[in-house]
Amino acid sequence: MVELTIDGKKITLDENATILEAAKSANIYIPTLCYHEKLGPFGACRICVVEIEPGNKLVPACITKVMRNMVVYTNSEKVLRSRKMNLELLLARHPTDCLTCEKGGECELQRVCFQVGVSKGKGEFYNRLVDVFGVQPQDIRIEDSRSIIERNLNKCILCKRCIRICHEVQALGAIQFSRRGVKMEMGTFWGEKLDCEFCGQCVDICPVGALTNKLSKYKARVWQLDKVQTICSYCSMGCSLFLNVKNDRLVKVHGEVNVGRNDGNLCYKGRYGQLFVSDPARITTPLIRDKSSGELKKATWDEAISLVADRLGDIKKKYGGNSIAGISSARCTNEDNYVFQKFFRAGLGSNNLDSSTRFEHAPSIGVLTKSLGWPAMSNPADDL
Repeated sequence: MVELTIDGKKITLDENATILEAAKSANIYIPTLCYHEKLGPFGACRICVVEIEPGNKLVPACITKVMRNMVVYTNSEKVLRSRKMNLELLLARHPTDCLTCEKGGECELQRVCFQVGVSKGKGEFYNRLVDVFGVQPQDIRIEDSRSIIERNLNKCILCKRCIRICHEVQALGAIQFSRRGVKMEMGTFWGEKLDCEFCGQCVDICPVGALTNKLSKYKARVWQLDKVQTICSYCSMGCSLFLNVKNDRLVKVHGEVNVGRNDGNLCYKGRYGQLFVSDPARITTPLIRDKSSGELKKATWDEAISLVADRLGDIKKKYGGNSIAGISSARCTNEDNYVFQKFFRAGLGSNNLDSSTRFEHAPSIGVLTKSLGWPAMSNPADDL
């Protein structure tokens, strides 16, 4: 353990901690752009610079380890001047179309610029880029990928968050930096169109509008959305997710760090496959087939339940309970499936039960039994 001083506050913590972690433990705010708690340290944006003694030099707080008797200043004149310059350099090539940008209201660059007091980029720096390197602004570098993810490279601030989460968390490596120097940009290998699992992790972690969800484009601003925490309905993993709802209609889905066993991580089904709840083609009322015309017509729940009860009662009476079979769903809760099988066994006298899960899991049972000698997981999911 080491003791240091940050803005006059004495803090004691582990010697392996960074200055940023030390400041967080003391509720001292240091702005960041490339830093994210899910990812390893990177130190690219230099927005988190602080002044330290001895030496009165500027260092990035996110990658600098604490030292014994270190004195740190997070808001000195030297620090504020450096942050302002770094933000002006970022804005020199960054479009300021905040009125129509999908990230408006939740853009981290927008938030930091507001806090530091920067409203425009350095024009002379930008002019030099054009004159010396031939860098042009907003070269319409926008790519749509299978109607899910939109890449706008004009807005990229090269924080490498998207690339790092793709490599470090997803272990896919679908995207990487391409080109060098002032022409560097986030892209795919060989410049091909984005072709991956489309989990959306890169979209969720992007601090600006460089990567956005096309399915929710222009549907709502962040302050118009109500967040509802729930559990994903696609598998038994039990991932926690947040539904973003506007006027009782689902707009998009996201995960949050330190929430649920998935820690905010979602697969493509969990993130993009939930919009069926607001689909106009979804059946929202029971349908009963008309005997005369054969057409399905809307009915009340009481009518539908009474019809099912009567039909099951007639079949049981005529052919016995063993003539009835039921298939449960993996999308139901454990409680729903328990009541379903209890109704069949105790109410109808039938043990003819199956689940859609078996058809999905059957191939893996053989593989697990052959390789491990046991047809189920033998370790916690967190081990993965």
